Amino acid sequence: MASSLRFEGCNYLRQRLVLATLSQRPVTISQIRADEEAPGLKDYEANFLRLLDKLTNGSKIEVNVTGTCLHYQPGFIVGGVLEHEANPQRSIGYYLEPLLMLAPFSKHPIRMKLTGATHGPDDPSADYYRLACVPLLVKLLGSKEVELKVIKRSVCPNGGGEVSFSCPIVRKVSPVWMEDVGKVKRIRGMAYSIKANAGIANRLVSSARGVLNKYLPDVYISTDVIPRPKSVSSGYGIVLVSSSTVGPHISHCVEGSSMMSSQRPPPHSLTESQPQESALPEDIGQRTGMKLIEEIVRSGCVDSGLQSLPLLYMAMSDRDVSKIKLGALTPYTVQFLRHMRDYYNLVYKVEENEEDGMVTVTVVGLGYTNINKPSK
Repeated sequence: MASSLRFEGCNYLRQRLVLATLSQRPVTISQIRADEEAPGLKDYEANFLRLLDKLTNGSKIEVNVTGTCLHYQPGFIVGGVLEHEANPQRSIGYYLEPLLMLAPFSKHPIRMKLTGATHGPDDPSADYYRLACVPLLVKLLGSKEVELKVIKRSVCPNGGGEVSFSCPIVRKVSPVWMEDVGKVKRIRGMAYSIKANAGIANRLVSSARGVLNKYLPDVYISTDVIPRPKSVSSGYGIVLVSSSTVGPHISHCVEGSSMMSSQRPPPHSLTESQPQESALPEDIGQRTGMKLIEEIVRSGCVDSGLQSLPLLYMAMSDRDVSKIKLGALTPYTVQFLRHMRDYYNLVYKVEENEEDGMVTVTVVGLGYTNINKPSK
């Protein structure tokens, strides 16, 4: 059995558990909010542990009485047809990120139905992963069978949304080589309005197009106006994604919503906490359009929220050199690189280009083989 790892604190809990599952290394995490008034694991973190338990067979999860110490001994990823209900405190995006990392290495292709809020203030939305992450995963896996559908949209905290995710399994991952960013070919997006005035979605589209059409004529943003019962929370927002001339896997995606206007930035963001911003649809649309332009300029082949995904597949690839061009590494990505060193004793080579501020990351793959996949 692989040696156990030990960490302290609640930060990067999902990263640590995902890498423990892939590397089959037990992990103990202590001092989880030990000094806070409400110590221990939060409800949404316990909910994530239940998701891991559904995805795997033979996992052992032990939590002490106060919830401040967690021991996780990973089992094998089995996948299959599953259902999971997200905790109301976090959106479905909180669960999608680790799912996208684990799904290709399971025993059976995953067909999962996730219910809960599709959009929330603390996590990338389900539409973000649908527009930006699925094309990237298709490229990394070399399979077009990856699919993410938003069946019903909803916002935190009351939920009511539904997402369908399916992913094939792979035996091995090919080396990743993504250096050519290309030029922006087109911009697509989706504006949604849930239990709010139907005209809000059109106001979001008009204000975003007012910014983007100055740079590119090929801009199309659809709308989704959703009347819902009283039990569902109200909200509105917009998601924008750019596609490159190189291919749809080279994309940048941003989003803005009425929920995010008074909240801290998501954990992947490079942005510092800002004073409360206006929640007017016109202001949200304009800010989101400007954010997309900034993301395109500074983010290399993938945007700042998806940096860790290609870095993981680079490590899992055959024993050959993989290389990718990224923007400035976020704190979330830097910690991911440290965790890869802890779990796999793997060190990435990071070179910064002083001219454009981009970063080139190179690594030799581990030659990971999916032993869970049944042989034909």
